[in-house]
Amino acid sequence: MSLTDQAIQIDPEYDLYNNRGLSYAELGDYKRAIQDYDQAIQIDPQEAVVYSNRGHTYAKLGNHERAIQDYDQAIEINPQYAGAYNDRGVSYSGLGDNQHAIQDYNQAIQIDPEYAGAYVNRGRIYALLGDYQRAIQDYNQTIQIDPQYAGIAYYHRGKAYNNLEQFDLAITDYSMAIQLNPQYAESYYNRGNIYNHLEKYDLAIADYSIAIQLNPQDAKSYHSRGSAYFNLTQYNQALDDFSKVVKLDPQNVNVYAIRSITYCLLGKTAECKTDQKKYDELIKQKP
Repeated sequence: MSLTDQAIQIDPEYDLYNNRGLSYAELGDYKRAIQDYDQAIQIDPQEAVVYSNRGHTYAKLGNHERAIQDYDQAIEINPQYAGAYNDRGVSYSGLGDNQHAIQDYNQAIQIDPEYAGAYVNRGRIYALLGDYQRAIQDYNQTIQIDPQYAGIAYYHRGKAYNNLEQFDLAITDYSMAIQLNPQYAESYYNRGNIYNHLEKYDLAIADYSIAIQLNPQDAKSYHSRGSAYFNLTQYNQALDDFSKVVKLDPQNVNVYAIRSITYCLLGKTAECKTDQKKYDELIKQKP
């Protein structure tokens, strides 16, 4: 029995249940976390933070409607609770309600102008809506406010610059994101895509290789590296990567097409025809 469990038996106060709920949530035991938050709310139904914590747990379970109800309650108890507005915005975003999400991020920022996470979240919505300039402004603000969020802000700003075809700026931002978080495979993958687009295939292959090392089950990195090898006419290496994609994602239509061509270029006629047939079958299955 943990010290928290013993303390709850002796004196079951709301904060003990809340704290144990947080521990359960960190361990991914969301059901027991919610049970503890329920107990905490039963003891003291006026603690906004407990509703917010329970809402966050429901959001982790994908139940955004239920999460929003808890955030509503937290905000009703404490209208200046910036974190609850931010988290409710995340849940609205999870439901595809971007307008309400932006409103909540705006409110969180109005309450706390130094709330870096809210700027990042709002920036992601602006980017999703194609408003890349406003997204970049929010990422700029995040980087200026809080180095803790700088890595993710550089990453998303890189994506925005890429969508604006400002490739040099995008590469610079992905490089900064990698410097701050060298274990995040997507930064290497996205930078590799830009190098691929710029026909800097060796640099692209180097980035895809690191992405694969960090996430060996990522079919798209194999596919993209295979394409770079293909463009360098290194067909055997390309074939190895395309075959890996087929194992990881056997319903990927495009990989059969490119692997079929690769087989043909290598003089493997039978394999070429087999992949072409598989490609045709998958195309017919598409709605």
